[in-house]
Amino acid sequence: MNSNTSATEELDSRHLPDNIYASVVRSLYADAQSLLVGVLSTAIAPLVLYWKSSDNVHLVFSAFFLVFGIFRLLLAKEFQFKTNDETTRKDYEKWENRYISVSSLYVGLLGLWFLAGVLRSDDPFVHLMSFSLTLCYLIGVIGRNFGSDKLVSIQVLIALCSLISGLVLLKDSYHMILAVFLVPFFIAIRLMAARLRGILFDSEIKAQSNRIIANRFDTALENVMHGIAMFSRDGIITVANERFLTLAGLEGEDIIGSDVSILNATGDIADGEEAFSARIKAYLNSRRSQQFTFQLPGGRTIEADYNSMDEGGVVVLSDI
Repeated sequence: MNSNTSATEELDSRHLPDNIYASVVRSLYADAQSLLVGVLSTAIAPLVLYWKSSDNVHLVFSAFFLVFGIFRLLLAKEFQFKTNDETTRKDYEKWENRYISVSSLYVGLLGLWFLAGVLRSDDPFVHLMSFSLTLCYLIGVIGRNFGSDKLVSIQVLIALCSLISGLVLLKDSYHMILAVFLVPFFIAIRLMAARLRGILFDSEIKAQSNRIIANRFDTALENVMHGIAMFSRDGIITVANERFLTLAGLEGEDIIGSDVSILNATGDIADGEEAFSARIKAYLNSRRSQQFTFQLPGGRTIEADYNSMDEGGVVVLSDI
């Protein structure tokens, strides 16, 4: 792991640039489909236990899960409606805290459901189902909410306390052993979330840096006196500034992504019979740097310097 990745893994939301922090908060409210599946599964599971045990407490929890789930879905819709490019960091912080509060209560309800099953029933299936669903929900946190360290920490702590308490209440040596093994398991969940968060932050920061470099490159490219164009090895134009279009007689055209043959319109070569595009293709194939001149209609003479690169070539045009 390089030093940059290590540094980003240690970042939390307080130290992130505003645009990256905004993307983290947006990720919490994204993926409504998985949220809907979670809502339906947690609402249906208590009904299964009610059918198995005839304990009305499971009906109560099913209703709670459904209400909280619908509220979370509506909150996600409200977030999508009320946030835009003008949303401030302070507003995003409020949305993050709101999500943390609601989702933490949801995990708390799952933990209480497991505890209620332990205290009110001796049926192993009741214990297993409520335990498993709570555990599966926490594993899902890695995929949905790993961007927020605060959220992962709170949810892991709530679930860990609930599950360990329930296992201890069963007063069985094997359940005690399971409770002990839950501790490193939950630590692993938090570490995996931190690792994914580090990868996310690292990629976002690098992407932002690349955008800044690209913008600076574009600004510099458009302010030089020479026409500059870059070509891939297969003859596709990848970069071209406005000055190049002017000197090549293609002013106002969009040639990025076009084949080099589009440059046939630039007129006759002054010191040979080959068209401009044919010269560029030949130089791309031979991987050699050359200098030549051509004339635009009206007699304007343009000097072209072709320089070979590993991935293609670059042409610099000068009005002589």
